[in-house]
Formats: sequence, C-alpha cells, structure tokens
Amino acid sequence: MTNDELKDRIFYVDYREAWVREDELLKMTDDEKHVAEEFLMQMLDDRRLGFFSLEALTFLETPKVLPILYARMGEDNVRDFLKSVMASFIYRINGDEEMLASAINKLSSLKKPDIVSALGYLYRINRIEVKNAIAEFVDDPEHSIRYNAKRYLDLMGNF
Repeated sequence: MTNDELKDRIFYVDYREAWVREDELLKMTDDEKHVAEEFLMQMLDDRRLGFFSLEALTFLETPKVLPILYARMGEDNVRDFLKSVMASFIYRINGDEEMLASAINKLSSLKKPDIVSALGYLYRINRIEVKNAIAEFVDDPEHSIRYNAKRYLDLMGNF
C-alpha cells in the first residue's frame, strides 16, 4: 500500500477539514496496523495532519507515541485544550491516572469553543470520573456545550 493510499484510508481530508477514519483503523490486520503506525509516526510533524496522526496512533494504542505526547504536554506554548486532549490520549494508551486527572482538571480553564471538543475526546474514556466531569456541563448556559454534554453522556451510557 502506498503512502497516499494509506493516507486516504486513515484520514478523511477535504479543503476545509480532516478527521480520522476510526472504522478503517479498527478493520486493519496486525500487519496493516504496523505499517500504519510507521506511517503515522512520520506524519506527526505534518502541519495539517500531525494532530490527527496523534489521534490515529491513540486508536491503535501505539506506545511509541507516548514520549512525544509527554514531551508536548510539557511545552509552555501548547494550549490547555491540546494538553487536555493529549492527556486523554496518554491515558487511553497506557492508563496513566495522573493524565486522566489532568485532562479532567483542564476542562475548567478552557475557552467555551474548546470545551465541546475536549469533551468529545474525553467521553471515549468510560470512567465515572469522566462521566461526572461531563455531567458538570449539562446545565451550562451555552447551548452547544449543554447539548453536547448531554449527547456524550448518552453515548457513554450506563456502566
């Protein structure tokens, strides 16, 4: 599989937006996942797809990306939103409880537009702490935050 074919399989990209095709990652064989991991590690510095490469590596639970995530978490110029998301990525890969707490704690310092996105990454961690953190936003005065908090809680379901 060429890099272009791999890129098309892993990412949806158009002129305005991009996202990871999680369903495609989940269908990959072990050999395909290995090839994808190597490709994604090379894409980390890509201006447009670097962050999405981190996300895809998280879906693949690639431990090779952990040193990079921890290093970026320590950088002063990284916004709290990205630190929250990267902390949730780290937790999903290795179960680092401190990173889960960090992801949750950063929610309170986020700007309104970033809260919905951060919650969208956190809800995938089906833990009571996450559920409680999301529940704090169901009465938010901002409609989009309130709506999405309820939606994410519904997606989490009961556990």
